Amino acid sequence: MRPDETHQPLACPACFANFGFRHTVERFARKRSGVCPQCGIDGSVKLSRSELEEAVVEFFVDGSYITETFAPVYQVNRSNSYCATFDPTLSSDAALAGHLTGLVVFDYGPPLWRLGMTEHYDEFEAGGERRKRAAEAIVAAAPSMSIPTSATLFRIRLNARADESITRAAAFDPPPASMPREPGRWDELNFPVLYLADDIELCLHECRTNIADEIIVAALQPARELQLLDLIPNFTGTDRW
Repeated sequence: MRPDETHQPLACPACFANFGFRHTVERFARKRSGVCPQCGIDGSVKLSRSELEEAVVEFFVDGSYITETFAPVYQVNRSNSYCATFDPTLSSDAALAGHLTGLVVFDYGPPLWRLGMTEHYDEFEAGGERRKRAAEAIVAAAPSMSIPTSATLFRIRLNARADESITRAAAFDPPPASMPREPGRWDELNFPVLYLADDIELCLHECRTNIADEIIVAALQPARELQLLDLIPNFTGTDRW
């Protein structure tokens, strides 16, 4: 495709039958002379490919967003082959817009994986052998990583007690069994986990600090190279550990 093709007129609002979609399309159309290359009507406004794509996203994706599910009902891309089903007028409009732009409008369920609701989560909840198989699948899929002895990791403590020797290394260990607490993301009541970060800002964010807190920072270095599993590979798009 030549660079200027995305700005050439492809259709006009009159090409679309559904009132709501046509109204959305009208807001993205621009004044262009000549007849519509799609329907032949000599109108004053028409849409380029990029403008029609924006209208499709706003109407079908943004327009179907449901707050309770954190997701839209519909999504669009150029790779999905299963088009969503609509009433006759909107179905024909979606088909025409798809033909002109290559975008396919498809049903998009709520992304419950953002809340941790995945197949592995269900298997873990089932317990027994199913839990064991899920753990083995996660370990097999996660790439390994290492943290060298030259690395500096950070941990913070908030509002330490006045009678506590905060200069002792043990003050920054995982919480002792005697400390009342609730299970976290990875640790259990009988299996405490040490949470560290590779920058102080992340510590501050994770601990939900505020301006009234007294914040004490510890810098730690591994005594030996640590071999770990990277459970969020390429999440940031960088090679940071």
